[in-house]
Amino acid sequence: AHTLGIGHCFNIVGRLYDPRLGDKMDFALEASLRLACPTEIPLTNLTFVPNDMTPVIFDNQYYRDIMMGRGLFGIDSSISRDPRTAPFVMRFAMDQNYFFKAFSSAFLKLSSTNVLTDVQGDVRRQCNQVN
Repeated sequence: AHTLGIGHCFNIVGRLYDPRLGDKMDFALEASLRLACPTEIPLTNLTFVPNDMTPVIFDNQYYRDIMMGRGLFGIDSSISRDPRTAPFVMRFAMDQNYFFKAFSSAFLKLSSTNVLTDVQGDVRRQCNQVN
């Protein structure tokens, strides 16, 4: 899903300003992110950066970017290095049609699941935290 859209500075400043994370990224990307997100604690959540070089085009650029160390989020970098997911990243980066087929298959599976609503489900106020 990161092939489209943006990321908020609030969600990436840890990678930029916390040396304990030891997350290596492309030097030029890091420099541009530090310009866009200049403080460790953003004043608002309105500042954002593109997820990849083509944030409004559904394509495989996201995978090509993370292969070059240009992943915006920590998970982006991790999936290109993890032996369980690296082969998928490489194949998606090299073959856009394969990515499209895999994505459409996964999208169909996800859209056919029963979404829990009302008392059965819970819409998160923040996607990374249970209410």
